[in-house]
Amino acid sequence: WSFGTAFLSLFPTYAKDVLGGGEGVATLFLALFSVGIAVGSMLTEKLSRHRLELGVVPIGAAGMSVFCAVLFFIGQPWAADPTDLIGLGTFFSRPAGWFITATLLIISGFGGLYIVPLYTLIQQRSAPEERGRIVAGNNIVNALCMVGMSLLLMVLQQLGMNAPQIFGLLAVLNAIAAVYIFTQVPEFMIRFVVWMVSVVMYRVHVEGIEDLPKEGGCVVASNHVSYIDWIILGGAIPRPVHFVMDVSFAHLPVVRRFAKQEFVIPIASPKRDQITYDQAFVSIRKKLREGWTVGIFPEGRLTEDGEMDDFRHGIEKILERDPVPVIPVHLDGLWGSWFSRKDGPAMQKRPRRFWAPVTVTIGQPIAADQVTADGLFQAVSELASSSR
Repeated sequence: WSFGTAFLSLFPTYAKDVLGGGEGVATLFLALFSVGIAVGSMLTEKLSRHRLELGVVPIGAAGMSVFCAVLFFIGQPWAADPTDLIGLGTFFSRPAGWFITATLLIISGFGGLYIVPLYTLIQQRSAPEERGRIVAGNNIVNALCMVGMSLLLMVLQQLGMNAPQIFGLLAVLNAIAAVYIFTQVPEFMIRFVVWMVSVVMYRVHVEGIEDLPKEGGCVVASNHVSYIDWIILGGAIPRPVHFVMDVSFAHLPVVRRFAKQEFVIPIASPKRDQITYDQAFVSIRKKLREGWTVGIFPEGRLTEDGEMDDFRHGIEKILERDPVPVIPVHLDGLWGSWFSRKDGPAMQKRPRRFWAPVTVTIGQPIAADQVTADGLFQAVSELASSSR
């Protein structure tokens, strides 16, 4: 809201003093900003696959700063004459006019990508009895920030800064704010990585998403095909998922960041490391009792031939302590990818497929008292048959 207030306040000055434009040019900028936010908001729905996706928030923040800096570098593209203001026809007769128009439209579009998931987050993550107070508090903060930005603009203009220079400052301030937010709430960047892999590298189709519980602790159990199964699942499931992984894999540099934020729970066999084994079940119990989703791969290892191996009995131990629903999930389309063990060790052969189709089939929740390792294996197998 501070960012938007700055632009709306600067448009008249930018149009007249920098570009030598009349009221029509200033009005155009206001209209572009409104249309851009609307387009960005609708694009958010498409990129988020009709659900909350925090992974697009960093994209929105980066786009706002980058294209705001573009306005700074454009500067004053032509000499402005305050006594002979140009209209829209003259403005669009110049190539720079079209470039500025596109830049403003893109900035506001990225603003839509930035703000829509945040408002959705506030509504989905707040308890119903607290939601009204949280929304009201958010509005108060927004109002204070808008007033603060207006005062800052007055000071900057008194210091002699013109609109393009202020745009450059806004780009820097927005980047600093974004880095601070993503540092304090790492879920944004984690979801960004997950979203990039699951949307850019693969064409992920999710079936049965309506069967996933929207709240409360639960366990998601899936077959294990490749080293990025957890990323694909994390991108397909709208709720944050805490994955149980072998300790050797959890300590890899790429995964360690997720583990540090407790989105990865390292585990080892009791014979190999009793302490890590016990700590894993303590962490699982904590997450389930806090109402989180825990993801497991009951096979315990990657498939060597594309077929499922027997499920281990760790799921039964989890449910003995915390009887939560179990959601069977089947992954299809990852066998043969660079991250699978088809035709040799994973990630040691030349990638052969890009943007390959992957299907994530989510089954109906199974009550804890009806779950066994063998029964869960059968449930995931049935999902494999239904998805083909």
